[in-house]
Amino acid sequence: MMLFVFMAVDENKELAELNHKMYQHPFSVSIAVLEANGDILAMHRYMKDAVLARNKDELDAAISQVDQHEQEVYRHFELIKQRFLGDKEQINVAYKSFVEWKSIRDEVLALKRNNQHQLAASITTGKEALHVKKLNRNMTFLIDFARNKALEFKGSSQRS
Repeated sequence: MMLFVFMAVDENKELAELNHKMYQHPFSVSIAVLEANGDILAMHRYMKDAVLARNKDELDAAISQVDQHEQEVYRHFELIKQRFLGDKEQINVAYKSFVEWKSIRDEVLALKRNNQHQLAASITTGKEALHVKKLNRNMTFLIDFARNKALEFKGSSQRS
């Protein structure tokens, strides 16, 4: 009887640990990645607004929105870095790509402030758009990894 009790306690402990891992990684990480990706898309949209701004107030409003979403992305990356159960290099690839985007955004804003509207617009629809597309691919990898990890944990849970 005691052997059966120890087996049941051990199995219960494994299930509790599995539930904890499912919460820590697949759910919180995939949500953070999805929200970060949404903020990245919003930043790109507001950069387009910055390029189309007709006056300083519109430009400042667009830049303010970009800065706000940028802070959110950094916050999401902190959570992702803490809880990601896969290869941390994949996070670093996406993170570096996000950080590198800052120089492109700064270039566009400098051109816009110097009244070089056409050049700023061409960078936004060209080089910047390609960079955001690459960044979205990196984020999609993280989303897919989290989804696959959730399915793996679900399978382990069902087998248990």
